[in-house]
Amino acid sequence: MSYACRVVWEASRDAVGRLRCCRTCRAIYRNDFARCPIDGGAVETLVDDPLLGTTIGSYLVEACIGEGSFGRVYRAHHARLERRQVALKVLLGDFAASLSMRLRFALEAEAASRLDHPNVASVVDFGKTPEGLLYLAMELVDGPTLLDVIEASGPLPLARVHRLAVQLCLGLGHAHQRGLIHRDFKPSNVIVVDRPTGEVARIVDFGLAIVEDAAGEAPRMTTAGTTMGTPAYAAPEQVLNAATDHRADLFALGVTLYEMLTGKVPFEGGALELMHQNATMPPPPISQRAPGVAVPPRVEALIHRLMQRRPEHRFTTAEEVIAELGRAMAPPRADLTLDFDGPTPRPTPSPLLPATRPGLRRLRAVRIGAIAGLTLAAAATAYVVADVGDRRPPPAVATAPAAPPRAPAPAPAPAAPPEPQPVPPSPAPPPAIAEAPPPAPDPRPGRSSRGTGAAARRPRASRDEPATPSPRAVADVGSAGQAPLAPAAAHAAPPPRPPAPVRRPARTSLEGVRVEGPLADAVIRRALDRVRPALATCWTQAPPLISADPVRVRVRLAIGETRRASSIVASPTRVRGLAACVAQALRAVRADQAPDVGDASVALEVVYAPEVP
Repeated sequence: MSYACRVVWEASRDAVGRLRCCRTCRAIYRNDFARCPIDGGAVETLVDDPLLGTTIGSYLVEACIGEGSFGRVYRAHHARLERRQVALKVLLGDFAASLSMRLRFALEAEAASRLDHPNVASVVDFGKTPEGLLYLAMELVDGPTLLDVIEASGPLPLARVHRLAVQLCLGLGHAHQRGLIHRDFKPSNVIVVDRPTGEVARIVDFGLAIVEDAAGEAPRMTTAGTTMGTPAYAAPEQVLNAATDHRADLFALGVTLYEMLTGKVPFEGGALELMHQNATMPPPPISQRAPGVAVPPRVEALIHRLMQRRPEHRFTTAEEVIAELGRAMAPPRADLTLDFDGPTPRPTPSPLLPATRPGLRRLRAVRIGAIAGLTLAAAATAYVVADVGDRRPPPAVATAPAAPPRAPAPAPAPAAPPEPQPVPPSPAPPPAIAEAPPPAPDPRPGRSSRGTGAAARRPRASRDEPATPSPRAVADVGSAGQAPLAPAAAHAAPPPRPPAPVRRPARTSLEGVRVEGPLADAVIRRALDRVRPALATCWTQAPPLISADPVRVRVRLAIGETRRASSIVASPTRVRGLAACVAQALRAVRADQAPDVGDASVALEVVYAPEVP
């Protein structure tokens, strides 16, 4: 079914399906007007739709495909271009009769025409017929509504709900960033398009969205019922005709997610009962409305937060909903423990072993650490003992050493009672080695030095050859009271670090614009100039660079009968993600006129010239 809009009210039809309309201006009414408020003509009851087969503006009406809260929707095509089909929404005479409603229609239709997103059906034209009918031409989208999908499949799988929900948030976020509130968001206003790359959700019927003012509040409607929307999806502030902002759409999004997961809306009953329940009661648990449907607790908590009665208790933006959806619907992770081989799942304890005994891999790590600790402790002990043995008394002291290391003690001189015994001279070590502390012992087991003398730890090729002091010995001698010496050459300065990337502001320009086809260069340049701010934003979002050379992105695109850019191809650059951002920004290009025949091909370069201080 093409661009389906479910019937909200059927008051415009009597018991046999006839319409109440003005024969002069062909406006359709729901209220019991005796005469048309627009032109004063008599309101009659007809069997056939008076707009079928007529021309409204530049569009020929083919068939009625739905009816919404504010008007009837028709399939139509351009009077001169039959392949250009649109969904034509004609405002009901009840609303077209109000001057304030006509002014709001023009302002808000122009605002809705700025929407350009893959998940939103955009507005392409709007106007007024000479008889006074107000119409809105929207992009025609073929496919079933999300409500049709739910009714045909029942509760949707969690993965499918996640994919569609993210797309709905992206479409609503795009509209909210431009100050538009849908105000009647529901599954029947979402078309699910089946494409080779997967399902694509398109939000339709942005024709009479509320436009927020600078303070973030939307104006109240003076006409009764125009802010209510559909009762099952209407936020409490809409029901109470209070100030409404974009968080009313987030409430309707929560009801839609609830319906996707359960196949049912949270509450049932008449219009007044539904409005009362939404305004006073929390949604019932999903297991109560759909027994047997398993939903993660965090997903259900997300829906409950979206459906909070007070707007300040809901999410602030649609982007926050996307982030929470990713966390709520992520698969659970196994409990991880850190080991020598990296993070691995924690092993399940064996019933034959104590529950507190670690795994073999962790036990091996503990043993290795214990052996290393004992080795270091033994090495430190040997170092201390060696250092104490090395600090012998100076030769002037009269006390002889108990046992000189590895040297045979000389025979004592003959004793003479009247004269003191002379002290045998001890072998004096070389000065540089005698005062220097020993080198650090080898921490490997079984290789520690044996003995306490310096000669035992530092053997020389020949006893008569003087030992060359090591750099460490020289440094220690200087610290022992002598003049400090220069540091060793081994402690060289680290190599210089490469320059860090710098984020420089850049001047954005469009160069080499070439147009091939039935459009003038000036038309293309005006369309490109309108997206220049979005192109400049791509540079601020790109990673910083080291080089200050200009960055050029070569782009090719086409402008067809829809006046929009298509077939966009951007060449990659040395800046990661810049080409993709440029292509996304150029999707907003909209020419002032369409080519007469065929498509216009456009080639250009987007140049970012960094500013050097």
